[in-house]
Amino acid sequence: MKTNLTKIGITSAIAAGAIICSIAYQSAVATPEATPLIDSDFDAAVGKFLVKRFCKRIGATPEQTTKLSALVSQTRESTRPEREQLREGALELSELYASDEATDEQVKAKALELRAVHEKIMDERLQAALKARQVLSHEQREKINKRISDFITGDGPEKLHNLRSMGPSLMNDVTD
Repeated sequence: MKTNLTKIGITSAIAAGAIICSIAYQSAVATPEATPLIDSDFDAAVGKFLVKRFCKRIGATPEQTTKLSALVSQTRESTRPEREQLREGALELSELYASDEATDEQVKAKALELRAVHEKIMDERLQAALKARQVLSHEQREKINKRISDFITGDGPEKLHNLRSMGPSLMNDVTD
């Protein structure tokens, strides 16, 4: 019984992680209206592509795809102000870090401020992931679980991209 509860908990966390990963990318390219560095059309296209790819990998129905797409879009829009604040704050933190005039306390204060904003975004993403979990079937959540587990352990197709799997070969190239 405890093993099944553990599996259910892990599966839930993995499903949440998968949705969060897709949302995380959108955060990275977010704020098209706030900065000329991001093309809003490109941002929307990449977001749609990632949701479509995710849905295809888990065998989502058209209804599930519609619900998940709406959820991702809604989460992206609702977190936009915080993501903009996080982006601007990251630039400020970088400037503080490079500055000879900034104190360690100022750098720490800015980092803590950004951590709080990031936590707020992550809380909203977790809520979205929990909603997405309700849309997915047990089998789909298991597919997500397997994919994430394979990635973490280096047993999946991502193995070539997993630095742990390349560790020994990298170490052989190091000369003193």
